[in-house]
Amino acid sequence: MRKAVFIFFIVLIIVGYNSCELFIEDSDTFVYDDGIPDEYEQEGTSYYGMPLYDWGARAGFADLFVHIAPMEPGLDPNSSDYYDAGMLLQKSALDKVVAAFAEEGIALHFDVGSRGLYDGYTEITGRGVSQYNLSDEDHRVDYNPAITLSSNTVPSEMDATKFVFVDELKAASFPSERYQIFYFMVFGSSQEDSGDGGSSGIAYLGGRDFLITLAKWGLNLWQYDDYGFTLDEFKNRVINYQASTIMHEFGHNLGLSHGGNESLNYKPNYYSIMNYLYQIQGLPRIGSNEGDRYYYERYSLEVFYESGDEEKWSDLLISTNPYYFNDSFFSSTFRMDYSHGNGGDLNENLLYERNGLMQDSSSSIDWNGNGSSSDLISTNINPSYDSNLSTLSDYNDWDNLYFYYYYLNKSGSRSIAESNQEYVVEYDKPAVLLPLQRE
Repeated sequence: MRKAVFIFFIVLIIVGYNSCELFIEDSDTFVYDDGIPDEYEQEGTSYYGMPLYDWGARAGFADLFVHIAPMEPGLDPNSSDYYDAGMLLQKSALDKVVAAFAEEGIALHFDVGSRGLYDGYTEITGRGVSQYNLSDEDHRVDYNPAITLSSNTVPSEMDATKFVFVDELKAASFPSERYQIFYFMVFGSSQEDSGDGGSSGIAYLGGRDFLITLAKWGLNLWQYDDYGFTLDEFKNRVINYQASTIMHEFGHNLGLSHGGNESLNYKPNYYSIMNYLYQIQGLPRIGSNEGDRYYYERYSLEVFYESGDEEKWSDLLISTNPYYFNDSFFSSTFRMDYSHGNGGDLNENLLYERNGLMQDSSSSIDWNGNGSSSDLISTNINPSYDSNLSTLSDYNDWDNLYFYYYYLNKSGSRSIAESNQEYVVEYDKPAVLLPLQRE
């Protein structure tokens, strides 16, 4: 048997948010308007000097462009022989995000540039759309242990002089024409002034800039055997952490909050990567132990929070260990998506456990942890698990995405886009990984 322990400390601050949608006349067909005039998505044309067609844009499809500035990586904290894999942007992570958007008819175009894209520890070189190198220019920024969006997003208890800021990096290196079409992402280090592992990211809500910070998250590929895993499992973990965090933070730029249209987090029936319950752990498999993420968050983590006893918590995790989740972050089948709003409401005053997450083909969930999953109960099923009961709702993320450049590029709408400078701070923390035990 295998056994491992993972600790996630998650708190949240969310501040503030609008949708870009069109319906074809006399039809129920839903399409997205990206704000790019179709005539500039034709072969041989350019938009503000940018050859969008050559970069993969096509008329009739929604095209979103993201300029990535990878920070040069720091060394792994446990070895001077390796870079910190949390800072090595994996091509497979971008592939997973692109695939998720493609399922909805949205073409997502990342431009990492000529340096800073990896397969494991090996840097990938090459040009063109398939290698996420549109510009063939070096987008990298110098390493600094601490980074955040701007001086306004430095926590009051931290030393602001330790940080570099995304807005200043952008002003210094971002081509002026890209302000018309590209979102800006820095794949950075840490949001702690010490440079230690901290929050996974920060983003403007409905804005155009976001930051990924997975340095010192223990994503050290070279130690896989020390923990009893395979190299593929450890590599999947790095890829899936990066992919889910990029999609989550970009989701904030696209107008999504941790509850979809609200800040309420951990709603089990909000079937979205925006939900902390599913961001790192991935989406559960409906109809097949779909409550596994909930059991882990509600009961396994609660034991640790209350007692701090790692040994007791480790024993409890035999039945709720994330390694054994369907489609866990150690697997190549890890699932991430924004919600389609298919889940029914969960009324905490009257919960029928057989209804599970209220999706088609849902299976039972033991909401109150009493060993039965067929009860009719009244209980709070999202933190803080107190006596305040409410009705929890899913949300159709995909039908309500906010495209910044739709508003920026539409005549008279610039002020709508430019007003979105509210930001979402993630206060999740790195996992603590204990070795698997084989029997």
